[in-house]
Amino acid sequence: MRKLAQRAALVAVMALGVSAGAAHAQKIGVVDINAVITALPEYQTANAQVQALSKKYQDSIQIMRTQYQATLETYQKLGETASPAFKQQETQTLDSMQNVFSKFQEDKFGQNGELAQMQTNLMKPITDKLTNALDSYAKKEKLAVILPKAGATLFADPAVDYTTKFQDYLKATASTAK
Repeated sequence: MRKLAQRAALVAVMALGVSAGAAHAQKIGVVDINAVITALPEYQTANAQVQALSKKYQDSIQIMRTQYQATLETYQKLGETASPAFKQQETQTLDSMQNVFSKFQEDKFGQNGELAQMQTNLMKPITDKLTNALDSYAKKEKLAVILPKAGATLFADPAVDYTTKFQDYLKATASTAK
């Protein structure tokens, strides 16, 4: 529903731009932001760091699961023959293990977990760089609007697709900055 409303608003803006465009002839460009960002070396480095940390945490979770499963199996094997004190102690141990597991998972993989914070911290400079580059590129090419190719764009003539030209621009500005 929300996407439909966004698309309808975009179509309305584009229709207004086209009708007003006859008088003002403003240029509109389309850039595949996903293709641009995934091609950046700094994105690839940041993504590799996030993936490595994610794997480390997933390995820790797997170890916790294995330990929990082993403790649970021991508890179930003893079953009725175990003393009430042992059963109570093992139940508390299992509950504690479950709580530690849940807390670890939330602390590492939750919305505000370490992984999400690391990803945000690593991606902010990349998105800032991309935003600034898009701004200067739009001015250079005299584009009034740059739309993302994926998502909200229903149709874009390949003639207004600036993805490759923008990637070349990024490479050129990166080599001049060095």
